[in-house]
Amino acid sequence: MADDQTPPSNSQYPITEAELHYKSLTDLFKFLVTLAAVFIGLFTTAGLYLGYKDMAAMRAEVRQNLSDVKAEVRQNMSDAKSDTKAVVDNMRDDA
Repeated sequence: MADDQTPPSNSQYPITEAELHYKSLTDLFKFLVTLAAVFIGLFTTAGLYLGYKDMAAMRAEVRQNLSDVKAEVRQNMSDAKSDTKAVVDNMRDDA
């Protein structure tokens, strides 16, 4: 056997140039699919991380706004009670 020959394959048929080309194309396709999956995974992970940080800040802001609204409602209720009491007292005084 000469050194320039290809090693024997498992197939009984010799590998043609077209088959070698097909194999190289399928290997390239597998590589590109793997590369795309890695990039999609990285972008998804980064997006989820940044989204979670933003969600935590948003939750804190919503809690603060809720506390402000509660305080305002309590103040409005207190004002309404005192105004009602003043009107009732004025009506009693007039009667």
